[in-house]
Amino acid sequence: MLDRVTWQGHDIATIALPPVCAAANTGVPNYVTQGQLVIADQVQFASFATYLLHNPSFDWTISTSSLKLTALGTIFNGVSMSKTVALKAFNGLPGVTTSNFQLPSDGPAGGITISADSTIPSPAQLGIDLGNVGFPAYFENTRIGPLTSSDLVLPPESSATSHLSGQMIPQTGSGLSTIGKLFSEYLSADNITLNVQGDAVQPPGANGPVTWLSAAFKTLTLDVVLPGRKKFDVSSLTVEESFVLMINRSSNLSHSLI
Repeated sequence: MLDRVTWQGHDIATIALPPVCAAANTGVPNYVTQGQLVIADQVQFASFATYLLHNPSFDWTISTSSLKLTALGTIFNGVSMSKTVALKAFNGLPGVTTSNFQLPSDGPAGGITISADSTIPSPAQLGIDLGNVGFPAYFENTRIGPLTSSDLVLPPESSATSHLSGQMIPQTGSGLSTIGKLFSEYLSADNITLNVQGDAVQPPGANGPVTWLSAAFKTLTLDVVLPGRKKFDVSSLTVEESFVLMINRSSNLSHSLI
């Protein structure tokens, strides 16, 4: 059965659903199925994807004029059916947090390598496999640097855990002061809110970023909480490590950040 999917008056996709058996007077109260969705209008589907990311719910109208119905041994062709379905959406993905924030090494292209884990709660009833995702990160309007996540899947009404890797870029001028403030608050055990913007999205099987999905994702800015460092473990510090730390502080990398 091939159905049209309509959103705000636009036919944005078609979906092929398998046959279903419904009982009289009860229908299918716990209907769970799988179908293949094909985008019919990329411009309107990009608008829908943007709406889906930013709002608490959305309505889809699923309709067909070619339903084949079998009842009491009789086959009825060309039956029309229309159903409006209300589903919870992503609502801006509130409540994203990070943990295990580390700056393990110099970046190969300059700056400092960033490593962190992120927990992303998703209130939506739809799951989405984003694949490889890019996130430029900002603190008080200063660009910290790019972050990436691989194999990112947002399951329905659940939380996703993803590893983030990236680079803290060298700073000059006011940017240097802002990054200094970030580290001061972090080392003072203050929670820090980073603004993380969506960028390119490359789902599994795609040869490159998907235009309509990336366009929608770029409209999304997440307020990500970075917990401050509440304690420090210095039990493994040695004289040799102290010497290396002193050398790093005088390198171009650390000079651009301190």
